Amino acid sequence: MTNSEIVEKLDEVISWMELLELNSFKITAFRNLSQQVEKTSRPLRLHAEEEINGTFSKTMAQVILSLLRTETYPEFDELEKQIPAGVRSMLQINGIGPKKVNTLWKDAGIATLEELKQACLRSQVSQLKGFGVKIQDTILGGIAFLESVQGKLLMHHGENLATKLETEWKEAGLTGFVRVGDLVTKNEVVRVLEFLFPVSQRTAFQTWIQSHPDFELQKDKSGPFQTMAWYFPKSAQCCFFFAGEEEFSKQQFVLNTTDEHWQEARNAGVPLYTVWKKGGYHSEEELFQKLNQPFVPAELRTGSFEWKEGFEEKKNLLIQNSDLKGCIHNHSTYSDGKNSLEEMAQWCIDHGLQYFGIADHSKSAQYAGGLYEEKVEAQWSEIDALNQKLAPFRILKGIESDILGDGSLDYADDFLKGFDYVVASVHSVLKMDKETATTRLLKAIENPYTRVLGHCSARILLKRPGYPLDYNKIIDACVANQVAIELNAHPSRLDMDWQNLALALDKGAIIAINPDAHEKEGMAMMQYGVWLARKAGATTSQVLNAMDLNSILQFFKRTKS
Repeated sequence: MTNSEIVEKLDEVISWMELLELNSFKITAFRNLSQQVEKTSRPLRLHAEEEINGTFSKTMAQVILSLLRTETYPEFDELEKQIPAGVRSMLQINGIGPKKVNTLWKDAGIATLEELKQACLRSQVSQLKGFGVKIQDTILGGIAFLESVQGKLLMHHGENLATKLETEWKEAGLTGFVRVGDLVTKNEVVRVLEFLFPVSQRTAFQTWIQSHPDFELQKDKSGPFQTMAWYFPKSAQCCFFFAGEEEFSKQQFVLNTTDEHWQEARNAGVPLYTVWKKGGYHSEEELFQKLNQPFVPAELRTGSFEWKEGFEEKKNLLIQNSDLKGCIHNHSTYSDGKNSLEEMAQWCIDHGLQYFGIADHSKSAQYAGGLYEEKVEAQWSEIDALNQKLAPFRILKGIESDILGDGSLDYADDFLKGFDYVVASVHSVLKMDKETATTRLLKAIENPYTRVLGHCSARILLKRPGYPLDYNKIIDACVANQVAIELNAHPSRLDMDWQNLALALDKGAIIAINPDAHEKEGMAMMQYGVWLARKAGATTSQVLNAMDLNSILQFFKRTKS
Protein backbone atom coordinates (compact mmCIF):
# COMPACT_ATOMS: atom_id res chain seq x y z
CA MET A 1 0.00 0.00 0.00
CA THR A 2 1.09 3.56 -0.64
CA ASN A 3 1.09 6.09 2.21
CA SER A 4 -2.05 7.73 0.82
CA GLU A 5 -3.83 4.36 0.61
CA ILE A 6 -2.89 3.66 4.24
CA VAL A 7 -4.30 7.06 5.26
CA GLU A 8 -7.47 6.36 3.28
CA LYS A 9 -7.89 3.00 5.04
CA LEU A 10 -7.23 4.48 8.49
CA ASP A 11 -9.73 7.29 7.89
CA GLU A 12 -12.32 4.73 6.80
CA VAL A 13 -11.75 2.69 9.97
CA ILE A 14 -11.95 5.84 12.13
CA SER A 15 -15.42 6.51 10.70
CA TRP A 16 -16.39 2.92 11.62
CA MET A 17 -15.14 3.46 15.16
CA GLU A 18 -17.11 6.69 15.47
CA LEU A 19 -20.20 4.96 14.09
CA LEU A 20 -19.87 2.18 16.67
CA GLU A 21 -19.18 4.76 19.40
CA LEU A 22 -15.93 3.16 20.51
CA ASN A 23 -13.55 4.61 23.09
CA SER A 24 -12.73 8.23 22.18
CA PHE A 25 -9.08 7.83 23.23
CA LYS A 26 -8.70 4.95 20.79
CA ILE A 27 -10.27 6.99 17.98
CA THR A 28 -7.91 9.87 18.76
CA ALA A 29 -4.92 7.49 18.68
CA PHE A 30 -5.85 6.26 15.20
CA ARG A 31 -6.55 9.80 13.99
CA ASN A 32 -3.07 10.81 15.18
CA LEU A 33 -1.63 7.78 13.36
CA SER A 34 -3.40 8.83 10.14
CA GLN A 35 -1.99 12.35 10.44
CA GLN A 36 1.50 11.00 11.17
CA VAL A 37 1.41 8.76 8.08
CA GLU A 38 0.10 11.65 5.97
CA LYS A 39 3.08 13.78 6.97
CA THR A 40 5.59 10.99 6.23
CA SER A 41 7.31 11.87 2.96
CA ARG A 42 9.13 8.57 2.33
CA PRO A 43 6.92 5.62 1.32
CA LEU A 44 6.42 3.36 4.36
CA ARG A 45 6.76 0.31 2.13
CA LEU A 46 10.43 1.27 1.72
CA HIS A 47 11.01 1.39 5.49
CA ALA A 48 12.67 -1.55 7.19
CA GLU A 49 10.62 -3.19 9.94
CA GLU A 50 13.04 -1.80 12.54
CA GLU A 51 12.43 1.73 11.21
CA ILE A 52 8.67 1.36 11.54
CA ASN A 53 8.99 -0.04 15.07
CA GLY A 54 11.20 2.90 15.96
CA THR A 55 8.87 5.48 14.42
CA PHE A 56 5.47 4.39 15.75
CA SER A 57 4.20 3.06 19.06
CA LYS A 58 4.20 -0.72 19.45
CA THR A 59 0.50 -1.16 18.62
CA MET A 60 0.48 1.33 15.77
CA ALA A 61 3.65 -0.20 14.29
CA GLN A 62 1.82 -3.53 14.20
CA VAL A 63 -1.08 -1.87 12.39
CA ILE A 64 1.24 -0.34 9.77
CA LEU A 65 3.19 -3.56 9.22
CA SER A 66 -0.02 -5.55 8.85
CA LEU A 67 -1.41 -3.06 6.30
CA LEU A 68 1.82 -3.19 4.31
CA ARG A 69 1.82 -7.00 4.27
CA THR A 70 -1.87 -7.84 3.90
CA GLU A 71 -3.68 -4.50 3.24
CA THR A 72 -5.75 -5.11 6.38
CA TYR A 73 -5.49 -5.61 10.16
CA PRO A 74 -7.41 -8.23 12.21
CA GLU A 75 -9.20 -5.65 14.34
CA PHE A 76 -10.31 -3.77 11.22
CA ASP A 77 -11.83 -6.99 9.84
CA GLU A 78 -13.78 -7.48 13.08
CA LEU A 79 -15.10 -3.91 12.96
CA GLU A 80 -16.17 -4.36 9.34
CA LYS A 81 -18.17 -7.47 10.25
CA GLN A 82 -20.16 -5.46 12.79
CA ILE A 83 -21.41 -2.95 10.20
CA PRO A 84 -23.67 -3.96 7.28
CA ALA A 85 -22.26 -3.10 3.86
CA GLY A 86 -25.15 -0.73 3.19
CA VAL A 87 -24.46 1.22 6.38
CA ARG A 88 -20.78 1.51 5.41
CA SER A 89 -21.98 2.96 2.08
CA MET A 90 -24.06 5.54 3.96
CA LEU A 91 -20.85 6.86 5.51
CA GLN A 92 -19.80 7.99 2.03
CA ILE A 93 -22.66 10.47 1.75
CA ASN A 94 -21.21 13.96 1.76
CA GLY A 95 -22.83 16.18 4.38
CA ILE A 96 -23.63 13.64 7.10
CA GLY A 97 -21.17 12.05 9.51
CA PRO A 98 -20.96 8.83 11.56
CA LYS A 99 -23.26 10.16 14.32
CA LYS A 100 -26.14 10.78 11.92
CA VAL A 101 -25.53 7.46 10.15
CA ASN A 102 -25.69 5.81 13.60
CA THR A 103 -29.10 7.42 14.18
CA LEU A 104 -30.36 6.26 10.78
CA TRP A 105 -29.11 2.72 11.41
CA LYS A 106 -29.80 2.15 15.11
CA ASP A 107 -32.85 4.37 15.68
CA ALA A 108 -34.59 4.27 12.30
CA GLY A 109 -33.55 0.74 11.30
CA ILE A 110 -32.21 1.85 7.90
CA ALA A 111 -29.42 -0.43 6.65
CA THR A 112 -29.03 0.22 2.91
CA LEU A 113 -28.78 3.20 0.57
CA GLU A 114 -32.03 2.17 -1.14
CA GLU A 115 -33.87 2.02 2.20
CA LEU A 116 -32.47 5.44 3.05
CA LYS A 117 -33.50 6.84 -0.33
CA GLN A 118 -37.08 5.57 0.07
CA ALA A 119 -37.28 6.90 3.64
CA CYS A 120 -36.21 10.33 2.38
CA LEU A 121 -38.76 10.25 -0.45
CA ARG A 122 -41.46 9.45 2.14
CA SER A 123 -40.17 12.39 4.26
CA GLN A 124 -39.50 10.04 7.18
CA VAL A 125 -35.88 11.12 7.64
CA SER A 126 -36.82 14.77 8.11
CA GLN A 127 -38.88 13.73 11.15
CA LEU A 128 -35.88 12.23 12.97
CA LYS A 129 -34.35 14.22 15.79
CA GLY A 130 -31.47 16.39 14.55
CA PHE A 131 -32.30 16.04 10.85
CA GLY A 132 -35.02 18.16 9.20
CA VAL A 133 -35.92 18.85 5.57
CA LYS A 134 -32.59 20.48 4.66
CA ILE A 135 -30.51 17.49 5.79
CA GLN A 136 -32.98 15.12 4.14
CA ASP A 137 -32.48 16.95 0.83
CA THR A 138 -28.70 16.81 1.35
CA ILE A 139 -28.94 13.04 1.83
CA LEU A 140 -31.00 12.59 -1.33
CA GLY A 141 -28.47 14.63 -3.30
CA GLY A 142 -25.63 12.61 -1.78
CA ILE A 143 -27.27 9.30 -2.71
CA ALA A 144 -27.84 10.50 -6.28
CA PHE A 145 -24.18 11.47 -6.52
CA LEU A 146 -23.01 8.09 -5.15
CA GLU A 147 -25.22 6.30 -7.69
CA SER A 148 -23.71 8.40 -10.48
CA VAL A 149 -20.11 7.51 -9.56
CA GLN A 150 -20.57 3.82 -8.77
CA GLY A 151 -17.88 1.73 -10.43
CA LYS A 152 -15.88 4.74 -11.64
CA LEU A 153 -12.20 5.36 -10.92
CA LEU A 154 -10.01 8.43 -10.72
CA MET A 155 -7.66 8.69 -13.68
CA HIS A 156 -4.54 7.64 -11.78
CA HIS A 157 -6.33 4.72 -10.10
CA GLY A 158 -7.49 3.55 -13.52
CA GLU A 159 -3.94 3.83 -14.87
CA ASN A 160 -2.50 1.91 -11.92
CA LEU A 161 -5.11 -0.86 -12.07
CA ALA A 162 -4.66 -1.22 -15.83
CA THR A 163 -0.89 -1.57 -15.41
CA LYS A 164 -1.41 -4.19 -12.68
CA LEU A 165 -3.77 -6.27 -14.82
CA GLU A 166 -1.52 -6.02 -17.88
CA THR A 167 1.38 -7.37 -15.84
CA GLU A 168 -0.75 -10.31 -14.68
CA TRP A 169 -1.86 -11.06 -18.24
CA LYS A 170 1.68 -11.09 -19.54
CA GLU A 171 2.67 -13.47 -16.74
CA ALA A 172 -0.29 -15.69 -17.69
CA GLY A 173 0.81 -15.75 -21.35
CA LEU A 174 -2.02 -13.55 -22.65
CA THR A 175 -0.97 -11.35 -25.59
CA GLY A 176 -2.24 -8.91 -28.19
CA PHE A 177 -4.51 -6.89 -25.89
CA VAL A 178 -4.81 -3.09 -26.02
CA ARG A 179 -6.36 -0.46 -23.78
CA VAL A 180 -9.50 1.18 -25.10
CA GLY A 181 -12.16 3.62 -23.92
CA ASP A 182 -11.58 6.11 -21.14
CA LEU A 183 -8.02 4.89 -20.53
CA VAL A 184 -6.92 6.17 -23.93
CA THR A 185 -9.40 9.03 -24.46
CA LYS A 186 -8.08 10.55 -21.18
CA ASN A 187 -11.42 11.34 -19.61
CA GLU A 188 -11.40 12.94 -16.17
CA VAL A 189 -12.67 9.72 -14.62
CA VAL A 190 -12.55 6.14 -15.86
CA ARG A 191 -16.21 5.19 -16.13
CA VAL A 192 -15.43 1.64 -17.27
CA LEU A 193 -12.00 0.02 -17.43
CA GLU A 194 -11.93 -1.41 -20.97
CA PHE A 195 -9.58 -3.65 -22.96
CA LEU A 196 -9.72 -5.28 -26.38
CA PHE A 197 -8.30 -8.79 -26.88
CA PRO A 198 -7.79 -10.90 -30.01
CA VAL A 199 -10.58 -13.47 -30.18
CA SER A 200 -7.90 -16.17 -30.23
CA GLN A 201 -7.14 -15.26 -26.59
CA ARG A 202 -10.76 -15.57 -25.39
CA THR A 203 -10.60 -19.09 -23.95
CA ALA A 204 -7.34 -18.42 -22.10
CA PHE A 205 -8.74 -15.13 -20.78
CA GLN A 206 -11.92 -16.77 -19.49
CA THR A 207 -9.85 -19.36 -17.66
CA TRP A 208 -7.78 -16.57 -16.09
CA ILE A 209 -10.67 -14.36 -14.95
CA GLN A 210 -12.80 -17.21 -13.59
CA SER A 211 -10.00 -18.20 -11.24
CA HIS A 212 -9.18 -14.62 -10.18
CA PRO A 213 -10.26 -13.90 -6.57
CA ASP A 214 -10.88 -10.17 -7.14
CA PHE A 215 -13.31 -10.42 -10.08
CA GLU A 216 -17.02 -11.20 -10.09
CA LEU A 217 -18.44 -11.92 -13.54
CA GLN A 218 -21.65 -10.21 -14.66
CA LYS A 219 -23.05 -13.05 -16.72
CA ASP A 220 -26.24 -11.17 -17.62
CA LYS A 221 -24.15 -8.44 -19.30
CA SER A 222 -21.61 -10.75 -20.96
CA GLY A 223 -21.68 -12.58 -24.27
CA PRO A 224 -19.45 -14.32 -26.84
CA PHE A 225 -17.47 -11.15 -27.64
CA GLN A 226 -17.77 -9.22 -24.38
CA THR A 227 -17.10 -10.05 -20.73
CA MET A 228 -18.33 -7.68 -18.01
CA ALA A 229 -17.05 -7.98 -14.45
CA TRP A 230 -16.68 -6.12 -11.17
CA TYR A 231 -13.20 -5.73 -9.72
CA PHE A 232 -13.85 -5.45 -6.01
CA PRO A 233 -10.75 -4.04 -4.28
CA LYS A 234 -11.51 -0.77 -6.11
CA SER A 235 -15.21 -1.47 -6.92
CA ALA A 236 -14.35 -0.91 -10.56
CA GLN A 237 -16.57 -1.74 -13.52
CA CYS A 238 -14.54 -3.62 -16.17
CA CYS A 239 -15.33 -4.72 -19.71
CA PHE A 240 -13.22 -6.98 -21.90
CA PHE A 241 -13.93 -7.12 -25.64
CA PHE A 242 -12.83 -9.75 -28.19
CA ALA A 243 -12.42 -9.26 -31.94
CA GLY A 244 -11.05 -11.26 -34.86
CA GLU A 245 -8.09 -10.09 -36.90
CA GLU A 246 -10.23 -8.44 -39.61
CA GLU A 247 -12.41 -6.61 -37.09
CA PHE A 248 -9.79 -5.70 -34.50
CA SER A 249 -8.91 -2.22 -35.79
CA LYS A 250 -12.55 -1.41 -36.52
CA GLN A 251 -13.56 -2.32 -32.98
CA GLN A 252 -10.59 -0.44 -31.50
CA PHE A 253 -11.60 2.75 -33.31
CA VAL A 254 -15.24 2.51 -32.19
CA LEU A 255 -14.27 2.07 -28.54
CA ASN A 256 -11.88 5.05 -28.69
CA THR A 257 -14.21 7.51 -30.41
CA THR A 258 -17.03 9.80 -29.23
CA ASP A 259 -20.37 10.21 -30.98
CA GLU A 260 -19.51 13.87 -31.58
CA HIS A 261 -16.39 12.86 -33.53
CA TRP A 262 -18.39 10.44 -35.70
CA GLN A 263 -21.00 13.08 -36.50
CA GLU A 264 -18.49 15.66 -37.73
CA ALA A 265 -16.13 13.36 -39.64
CA ARG A 266 -16.41 13.15 -43.41
CA ASN A 267 -14.41 13.43 -46.63
CA ALA A 268 -15.98 15.15 -49.64
CA GLY A 269 -19.40 14.45 -48.14
CA VAL A 270 -18.66 10.79 -47.36
CA PRO A 271 -19.27 10.12 -43.64
CA LEU A 272 -16.57 8.51 -41.54
CA TYR A 273 -19.00 5.68 -40.77
CA THR A 274 -19.08 4.65 -44.43
CA VAL A 275 -15.28 4.50 -44.66
CA TRP A 276 -15.08 2.69 -41.31
CA LYS A 277 -17.63 0.07 -42.30
CA LYS A 278 -15.82 -0.88 -45.52
CA GLY A 279 -12.77 -1.98 -43.56
CA GLY A 280 -9.59 -2.87 -45.42
CA TYR A 281 -7.27 -1.19 -42.90
CA HIS A 282 -5.16 -2.60 -40.09
CA SER A 283 -4.76 0.38 -37.80
CA GLU A 284 -6.49 3.58 -36.79
CA GLU A 285 -3.86 5.54 -38.72
CA GLU A 286 -4.77 3.70 -41.95
CA LEU A 287 -8.44 4.56 -41.42
CA PHE A 288 -7.65 8.29 -41.39
CA GLN A 289 -5.51 7.84 -44.49
CA LYS A 290 -8.51 6.38 -46.29
CA LEU A 291 -10.54 9.38 -45.16
CA ASN A 292 -7.76 11.70 -46.46
CA GLN A 293 -7.65 13.40 -43.08
CA PRO A 294 -4.82 14.00 -40.57
CA PHE A 295 -4.63 11.31 -37.90
CA VAL A 296 -6.56 12.30 -34.77
CA PRO A 297 -5.28 10.72 -31.52
CA ALA A 298 -8.01 9.14 -29.39
CA GLU A 299 -7.94 11.82 -26.68
CA LEU A 300 -8.68 14.52 -29.28
CA ARG A 301 -11.72 12.82 -30.84
CA THR A 302 -14.17 15.09 -29.09
CA GLY A 303 -15.91 16.73 -32.05
CA SER A 304 -14.78 20.15 -30.82
CA PHE A 305 -11.84 21.24 -32.98
CA GLU A 306 -10.27 18.23 -34.71
CA TRP A 307 -12.23 18.71 -37.96
CA LYS A 308 -11.61 22.44 -38.24
CA GLU A 309 -9.23 23.92 -40.77
CA GLY A 310 -5.64 24.05 -39.52
CA PHE A 311 -6.00 21.07 -37.17
CA GLU A 312 -2.76 19.43 -38.29
CA GLU A 313 -0.82 22.62 -37.53
CA LYS A 314 -2.55 23.09 -34.18
CA LYS A 315 -2.01 19.43 -33.25
CA ASN A 316 1.74 19.98 -33.48
CA LEU A 317 1.48 23.01 -31.16
CA LEU A 318 -0.54 21.31 -28.41
CA ILE A 319 1.05 21.41 -24.99
CA GLN A 320 3.33 18.52 -24.02
CA ASN A 321 4.86 17.60 -20.69
CA SER A 322 8.28 18.59 -21.98
CA ASP A 323 7.03 22.14 -22.68
CA LEU A 324 6.47 22.92 -19.00
CA LYS A 325 9.15 25.20 -17.56
CA GLY A 326 7.96 25.37 -13.96
CA CYS A 327 5.42 24.38 -11.36
CA ILE A 328 3.57 27.09 -9.40
CA HIS A 329 0.90 25.65 -7.06
CA ASN A 330 2.56 23.50 -4.41
CA HIS A 331 2.61 23.07 -0.64
CA SER A 332 5.56 22.57 1.71
CA THR A 333 6.08 21.70 5.36
CA TYR A 334 5.23 25.33 6.13
CA SER A 335 1.56 24.32 5.78
CA ASP A 336 0.32 20.78 5.08
CA GLY A 337 3.01 19.53 2.70
CA LYS A 338 5.42 16.67 3.36
CA ASN A 339 8.64 18.12 1.93
CA SER A 340 10.72 21.19 2.62
CA LEU A 341 11.12 24.08 0.19
CA GLU A 342 14.57 22.91 -0.77
CA GLU A 343 13.44 19.32 -1.35
CA MET A 344 10.59 20.49 -3.58
CA ALA A 345 12.89 22.85 -5.48
CA GLN A 346 15.52 20.15 -5.93
CA TRP A 347 12.91 17.85 -7.47
CA CYS A 348 12.18 20.56 -10.04
CA ILE A 349 15.87 21.04 -10.75
CA ASP A 350 16.35 17.29 -11.18
CA HIS A 351 13.48 17.24 -13.69
CA GLY A 352 14.78 20.12 -15.79
CA LEU A 353 12.43 22.88 -14.64
CA GLN A 354 13.51 26.52 -14.34
CA TYR A 355 11.41 27.58 -11.36
CA PHE A 356 9.31 26.33 -8.47
CA GLY A 357 6.38 28.31 -7.09
CA ILE A 358 5.34 27.75 -3.50
CA ALA A 359 1.69 28.44 -2.71
CA ASP A 360 1.13 27.24 0.83
CA HIS A 361 -2.26 27.67 2.48
CA SER A 362 -3.19 31.09 3.84
CA LYS A 363 -4.17 31.95 7.38
CA SER A 364 -7.89 31.09 7.03
CA ALA A 365 -6.98 27.45 6.37
CA GLN A 366 -5.79 26.59 9.88
CA TYR A 367 -7.03 23.01 9.39
CA ALA A 368 -4.22 22.75 6.80
CA GLY A 369 -1.55 24.65 8.71
CA GLY A 370 -2.36 27.97 7.04
CA LEU A 371 0.32 30.68 7.36
CA TYR A 372 -0.10 33.81 9.45
CA GLU A 373 1.84 36.86 8.26
CA GLU A 374 4.91 36.26 10.44
CA LYS A 375 5.23 32.69 9.16
CA VAL A 376 4.99 33.93 5.57
CA GLU A 377 7.82 36.38 6.24
CA ALA A 378 9.93 33.55 7.68
CA GLN A 379 9.28 31.58 4.50
CA TRP A 380 10.30 34.56 2.36
CA SER A 381 13.60 34.76 4.23
CA GLU A 382 14.28 31.08 3.56
CA ILE A 383 13.37 31.53 -0.10
CA ASP A 384 15.81 34.43 -0.43
CA ALA A 385 18.61 32.27 0.99
CA LEU A 386 17.71 29.29 -1.20
CA ASN A 387 17.56 31.44 -4.33
CA GLN A 388 21.16 32.48 -3.73
CA LYS A 389 22.15 28.87 -3.16
CA LEU A 390 20.25 27.39 -6.14
CA ALA A 391 20.75 30.16 -8.73
CA PRO A 392 19.96 30.43 -11.61
CA PHE A 393 17.02 28.27 -10.51
CA ARG A 394 14.34 30.40 -8.84
CA ILE A 395 11.78 29.79 -6.10
CA LEU A 396 8.81 32.11 -6.56
CA LYS A 397 6.99 33.53 -3.55
CA GLY A 398 3.34 32.61 -3.88
CA ILE A 399 0.40 31.85 -1.64
CA GLU A 400 -2.89 30.00 -2.05
CA SER A 401 -5.09 32.67 -0.52
CA ASP A 402 -8.54 31.58 0.58
CA ILE A 403 -11.46 33.32 -1.06
CA LEU A 404 -13.71 34.24 1.85
CA GLY A 405 -17.49 34.04 1.72
CA ASP A 406 -17.83 37.60 0.44
CA GLY A 407 -15.17 37.19 -2.25
CA SER A 408 -12.35 39.01 -0.45
CA LEU A 409 -8.93 37.41 0.12
CA ASP A 410 -7.71 36.69 3.61
CA TYR A 411 -4.71 39.03 3.73
CA ALA A 412 -4.69 42.80 3.49
CA ASP A 413 -3.68 44.27 0.12
CA ASP A 414 -0.53 45.78 1.63
CA PHE A 415 0.59 42.28 2.53
CA LEU A 416 -0.58 40.61 -0.69
CA LYS A 417 1.62 42.89 -2.77
CA GLY A 418 4.70 41.29 -1.23
CA PHE A 419 4.08 37.98 -3.05
CA ASP A 420 5.30 37.28 -6.56
CA TYR A 421 1.83 35.93 -7.30
CA VAL A 422 -1.39 34.87 -5.56
CA VAL A 423 -3.48 31.79 -6.31
CA ALA A 424 -7.01 32.59 -5.12
CA SER A 425 -9.05 29.50 -4.21
CA VAL A 426 -12.28 28.50 -2.51
CA HIS A 427 -12.03 25.88 0.24
CA SER A 428 -15.06 26.60 2.43
CA VAL A 429 -18.68 27.78 2.33
CA LEU A 430 -19.40 25.60 -0.70
CA LYS A 431 -23.21 25.62 -0.58
CA MET A 432 -24.09 28.70 -2.60
CA ASP A 433 -26.51 29.28 -5.44
CA LYS A 434 -25.12 30.01 -8.89
CA GLU A 435 -25.46 33.79 -8.74
CA THR A 436 -23.91 34.11 -5.26
CA ALA A 437 -21.04 31.73 -6.03
CA THR A 438 -20.30 33.53 -9.30
CA THR A 439 -20.36 36.97 -7.65
CA ARG A 440 -17.98 35.71 -4.98
CA LEU A 441 -15.43 34.54 -7.55
CA LEU A 442 -15.76 37.67 -9.66
CA LYS A 443 -14.77 39.81 -6.67
CA ALA A 444 -11.72 37.61 -6.03
CA ILE A 445 -10.70 37.72 -9.70
CA GLU A 446 -10.92 41.52 -9.68
CA ASN A 447 -8.59 41.79 -6.69
CA PRO A 448 -5.47 43.50 -8.13
CA TYR A 449 -3.16 40.88 -6.57
CA THR A 450 -4.91 37.74 -7.83
CA ARG A 451 -2.76 36.15 -10.54
CA VAL A 452 -4.31 32.67 -10.77
CA LEU A 453 -7.85 31.44 -10.08
CA GLY A 454 -7.40 28.08 -8.33
CA HIS A 455 -9.64 24.99 -8.83
CA CYS A 456 -12.67 27.19 -9.45
CA SER A 457 -15.53 24.72 -8.92
CA ALA A 458 -13.95 23.21 -5.75
CA ARG A 459 -15.13 19.78 -6.86
CA ILE A 460 -13.59 16.53 -5.61
CA LEU A 461 -14.10 13.93 -8.30
CA LEU A 462 -16.21 10.92 -7.25
CA LYS A 463 -16.72 12.50 -3.81
CA ARG A 464 -18.13 16.01 -4.13
CA PRO A 465 -19.63 17.84 -7.12
CA GLY A 466 -18.50 21.38 -7.78
CA TYR A 467 -20.76 24.26 -6.98
CA PRO A 468 -22.69 25.95 -9.81
CA LEU A 469 -21.02 28.81 -11.65
CA ASP A 470 -21.68 31.04 -14.63
CA TYR A 471 -18.53 30.01 -16.49
CA ASN A 472 -18.95 32.61 -19.21
CA LYS A 473 -18.80 35.40 -16.64
CA ILE A 474 -15.91 33.79 -14.75
CA ILE A 475 -13.84 33.27 -17.90
CA ASP A 476 -14.56 36.76 -19.24
CA ALA A 477 -13.48 38.27 -15.92
CA CYS A 478 -10.22 36.28 -15.92
CA VAL A 479 -9.43 37.44 -19.46
CA ALA A 480 -10.27 41.07 -18.66
CA ASN A 481 -8.18 41.06 -15.46
CA GLN A 482 -5.28 39.03 -16.91
CA VAL A 483 -5.81 36.27 -14.35
CA ALA A 484 -4.70 32.78 -15.37
CA ILE A 485 -7.22 29.96 -14.91
CA GLU A 486 -5.90 26.94 -13.10
CA LEU A 487 -6.23 23.46 -14.49
CA ASN A 488 -5.65 21.75 -11.17
CA ALA A 489 -3.91 18.56 -12.30
CA HIS A 490 -4.45 16.57 -9.12
CA PRO A 491 -6.42 13.50 -10.30
CA SER A 492 -9.07 14.05 -7.62
CA ARG A 493 -9.77 17.57 -8.94
CA LEU A 494 -8.91 18.12 -12.63
CA ASP A 495 -10.63 21.47 -12.24
CA MET A 496 -11.53 23.42 -14.40
CA ASP A 497 -13.10 20.61 -16.45
CA TRP A 498 -11.87 20.26 -20.02
CA GLN A 499 -15.11 21.41 -21.71
CA ASN A 500 -15.12 24.76 -19.90
CA LEU A 501 -11.38 24.94 -20.36
CA ALA A 502 -11.91 24.71 -24.13
CA LEU A 503 -14.36 27.60 -23.84
CA ALA A 504 -11.80 29.60 -21.86
CA LEU A 505 -9.10 29.00 -24.47
CA ASP A 506 -11.44 30.13 -27.25
CA LYS A 507 -12.04 33.35 -25.30
CA GLY A 508 -8.31 34.02 -25.04
CA ALA A 509 -7.62 32.88 -21.47
CA ILE A 510 -4.24 31.77 -20.17
CA ILE A 511 -4.27 28.52 -18.18
CA ALA A 512 -1.89 27.25 -15.51
CA ILE A 513 -1.35 23.49 -15.25
CA ASN A 514 -0.80 23.08 -11.51
CA PRO A 515 -0.38 19.82 -9.58
CA ASP A 516 -1.45 21.16 -6.16
CA ALA A 517 1.42 18.99 -4.93
CA HIS A 518 1.76 18.28 -1.22
CA GLU A 519 4.93 16.22 -1.68
CA LYS A 520 7.75 16.41 -4.18
CA GLU A 521 6.65 13.37 -6.21
CA GLY A 522 3.22 14.98 -6.51
CA MET A 523 4.57 17.50 -9.00
CA ALA A 524 4.69 14.68 -11.57
CA MET A 525 0.88 14.87 -11.56
CA MET A 526 1.18 17.77 -14.00
CA GLN A 527 1.04 14.98 -16.61
CA TYR A 528 -2.69 14.49 -15.93
CA GLY A 529 -3.24 18.20 -16.44
CA VAL A 530 -1.34 18.10 -19.73
CA TRP A 531 -3.63 15.32 -20.97
CA LEU A 532 -6.74 17.36 -20.14
CA ALA A 533 -5.24 20.58 -21.55
CA ARG A 534 -4.52 18.81 -24.85
CA LYS A 535 -8.07 17.47 -24.91
CA ALA A 536 -9.30 21.05 -24.54
CA GLY A 537 -7.00 22.18 -27.39
CA ALA A 538 -4.41 24.11 -25.35
CA THR A 539 -1.28 25.13 -27.25
CA THR A 540 2.03 25.86 -25.55
CA SER A 541 1.55 29.63 -25.90
CA GLN A 542 -1.68 29.42 -23.88
CA VAL A 543 -0.12 27.78 -20.81
CA LEU A 544 1.30 30.03 -18.09
CA ASN A 545 3.91 27.63 -16.76
CA ALA A 546 5.16 26.84 -20.25
CA MET A 547 6.67 30.35 -20.11
CA ASP A 548 10.33 30.63 -19.21
CA LEU A 549 11.31 32.27 -15.91
CA ASN A 550 11.68 35.80 -17.27
CA SER A 551 8.39 35.64 -19.15
CA ILE A 552 6.34 34.41 -16.22
CA LEU A 553 7.85 37.09 -13.97
CA GLN A 554 6.88 39.70 -16.55
CA PHE A 555 3.35 38.26 -16.65
CA PHE A 556 3.05 38.60 -12.88
CA LYS A 557 4.50 42.12 -12.89
CA ARG A 558 2.29 43.23 -15.77
CA THR A 559 -0.89 42.10 -14.04
CA LYS A 560 0.30 43.54 -10.73
CA SER A 561 0.47 47.03 -12.23
